[in-house]
Amino acid sequence: MSVWVVQHFSVREADRDACLAALKVIGEHIEAEHPEILAVRTEWQWVGDRAHRAFSWAEEFASLTAIDESVHTPGCDDVWRPVLAMITDGTHFRGVWTGAEPSWSRT
Repeated sequence: MSVWVVQHFSVREADRDACLAALKVIGEHIEAEHPEILAVRTEWQWVGDRAHRAFSWAEEFASLTAIDESVHTPGCDDVWRPVLAMITDGTHFRGVWTGAEPSWSRT
């Protein structure tokens, strides 16, 4: 079963589009330089308990070992810098998540 590195954070509503554009660049970096990352999932909260605009960024790995063996490059810092600069203080959380049952999808 795969493992996800998940980050939750919020940016000012005025920064939503810039954040989405910066996340696209991160995704392109991952596609080009990180074959160990199997998938990326990006979501933003429409309504809810998080400061607006809240985002969820998730990177899928095959295993915990794959996370441990993943190489952080200077390019990673470069692509993440714009997003990190936009994040509202106190809203950035990161964790490792794995699947649990029940899990299913109609799509």
